[in-house]
Amino acid sequence: MGVRWRLCAGPAVASGWSRPCSSFRPSRRRQRLYLRRDLTDEFLAAADRIVTVRVEAVSTTDRSRVDRLELLDAAGALAGMVLVRRPVSKTAPGPRRTLVVYAGKHTGERILALVPERPGLVLVAPLYPDIDAHGLLDSLAWPRRLRSAVMSTVGAGMATLADLDARGVARGRTVALGASLGSSFATIHAALDERVDELLIVHGGGDLPLVVETVYTQRGRPALAVAARGAAGMLVASFDPVRWVGRVSPRPLLVIASRRDPYFPVASVEELLAAARAPKRIVWTDTAHVGASKSEIVASIMAEIEAYLDEERHGLPLN
Repeated sequence: MGVRWRLCAGPAVASGWSRPCSSFRPSRRRQRLYLRRDLTDEFLAAADRIVTVRVEAVSTTDRSRVDRLELLDAAGALAGMVLVRRPVSKTAPGPRRTLVVYAGKHTGERILALVPERPGLVLVAPLYPDIDAHGLLDSLAWPRRLRSAVMSTVGAGMATLADLDARGVARGRTVALGASLGSSFATIHAALDERVDELLIVHGGGDLPLVVETVYTQRGRPALAVAARGAAGMLVASFDPVRWVGRVSPRPLLVIASRRDPYFPVASVEELLAAARAPKRIVWTDTAHVGASKSEIVASIMAEIEAYLDEERHGLPLN
């Protein structure tokens, strides 16, 4: 006999997962609708539940200061961690910029070296919680942890931007940047947070089930690719950038994509662009997929990003 449960009101639903209850056994259709529902309220709740920001200085140079922010909820539990690098001088020449970066899964603190220091640039980098499965029991809980991690990470990014804005640290133009897996996080953040002025996607895209199928195929597991695509359609449909990117307009979108990307194929990028509204622009390259250890690729992409940050006006037509 299957497990009996129902979707109940309360904190468990707000966190994006159901808690065991008595009552009925849900149909598969009901489960699909639940997993694919709009999560706007849950993402906003994830940001709102952060009530305390604890600041720990990581390093200070003559040009900048790096802080690690620990974001705590009302019970004092850790709800997210974010790195913030800001210029020491408050009178740096040139325009002020805030760059919120959702990078690849394993980038972590290396983002500080990948994004060069610039006068007037505040770097905000939410850190992802560990969601890797360790053992069978952990694997069973992985879908719940994945959904919770996505919401807490985006919530931490939004709460940090609100905190920096209130303290006068984040000023000027604010750009949300998503690279690779982070393209989903950045798109959702930009869609929900009016503080974000522009969205920049690097080697990311939409149609996440297609991306999952492509990854399995690239790793030599074609027999699992179709099944993995079907599972992804259930587990991550609510986070697909295609569902969120239309809400970014009328703020500009820039996509830097590669025709040779083994993980986000051209069809994935085209799905994202089709769902986006004007103004939007794409820059195609022929590099491999971006990664923290691929210094030449990162350097070329950072040159594109720095040129973009130096522009005063955007909204150019789609290339």
